[in-house]
Amino acid sequence: MKSGEQQPRSTTLQQHATKILQTLKLRNETIGTAESLTGGLVSAALTDIPGSSAVMKAGVVAYSNETKAHLLGVSLRVLDSVGPVSFECAKGMAEGALQACKTDWAIATTGFAGNITESQLESEQSPPPQQQDSRASADGNQSGLVFIHVCGPRDISLSRRLQFCSRNTRTQNRVSAVESALELMVEALETAMI
Repeated sequence: MKSGEQQPRSTTLQQHATKILQTLKLRNETIGTAESLTGGLVSAALTDIPGSSAVMKAGVVAYSNETKAHLLGVSLRVLDSVGPVSFECAKGMAEGALQACKTDWAIATTGFAGNITESQLESEQSPPPQQQDSRASADGNQSGLVFIHVCGPRDISLSRRLQFCSRNTRTQNRVSAVESALELMVEALETAMI
């Protein structure tokens, strides 16, 4: 690899996941996830690492608002007023995952992945006009908008609002969200050491 080149995503994901799991194991702490946008990909990145069962307890895929409310305890007021693609929802999901998964740490992801599929990109077709990037989701959010929240012991609470390129595919936005979620978790663990 030449100097200045980025590492492939899979290598970066593996490095972040390994660092998270090793740190948690050393601290005798556990982690759970609450995922909407990423649909279990954060949990998959963590459980791809051998020995992850020592710290990874559970993951909740809460794609619908009903699931966010019933399984994770996200306030209906939050879901109705600011919507599921928001800082408040991501925070509520992470806090709910701490309780539901009975863990020390939780990572939550929510967002709008977008409408462009891999097959449309390969065939150089654009989505129909009513589905193009200018169209917001049912909640009024734009393609590539992501909220991530990590919470843990000693009231550690970190959030990120990200806006990925609206011309990315759904898969690109979801993978970027997983990478960003793991990066935020690494940052949270470093914060906990201070």
